[in-house]
Amino acid sequence: MESTQDYQTAISWAHEILGPVNTPRFYIPPKRLDKAVRDEQNFSFILKPDPSDGMKYGQAFGKAPIVINGWDKCALDASDAPISPIESSESSESSEFGGLVEKNRWDFYAADTKDFGTNFEELKDDAYISKFLEENTDGSSVMPGDTEILFWASVGRDALAAVVQWESGAYIIASVATKISERGKGLATQLIQQIMTELHHRGIDQVGLGVAHKNIAAKKVYERCGFKPLSTFINYFSESWLESHK
Repeated sequence: MESTQDYQTAISWAHEILGPVNTPRFYIPPKRLDKAVRDEQNFSFILKPDPSDGMKYGQAFGKAPIVINGWDKCALDASDAPISPIESSESSESSEFGGLVEKNRWDFYAADTKDFGTNFEELKDDAYISKFLEENTDGSSVMPGDTEILFWASVGRDALAAVVQWESGAYIIASVATKISERGKGLATQLIQQIMTELHHRGIDQVGLGVAHKNIAAKKVYERCGFKPLSTFINYFSESWLESHK
């Protein structure tokens, strides 16, 4: 097994083991890599503590994923790992990994941007966005005021999403929401397509997004817009972290 604290070496290992389009390249900020480890078929990393909350986050990939001591939270790619199955979107089973306990399950997607021929609608009303998200979602990953936000896109005022740029330099679509009364009308598809078009016009070639594993409807929208699944994750947390953040 090999280990490194060098960002470029870690990214080259991820490329070699996971392919040229891989999840770690979205998640590893060059200045916050603590350590990456690998063997012939497995790759894991841990980041230095998040300045906002002190969390030591990492990810693990492969059929025999390598445990790194010190994770507060680890996203384990369950695509190949020999752990409890996650095919059922409503599975009540839980599992353990490296002394961490399962919390939730989600998928990470990526796509090359393209011109769908749509018109871009930017929404700058932070008060409206906050109220909209509170009324139409169970919780949003990004809220107005987040310093990583590039813009908010909308379809009228019935569907909206943020585009953010992470520390890694990657662009991510986040907080996708459609007004409850307007769902089923194709607005989410229109929204994602206009975001993809706008990013393409700005010279941004690739974008990613995360989605709850059980959200089949949302994943169908993303796949129609050209997104491909990269990782099927189970989030694991240390019990001490969960206890201290109740």
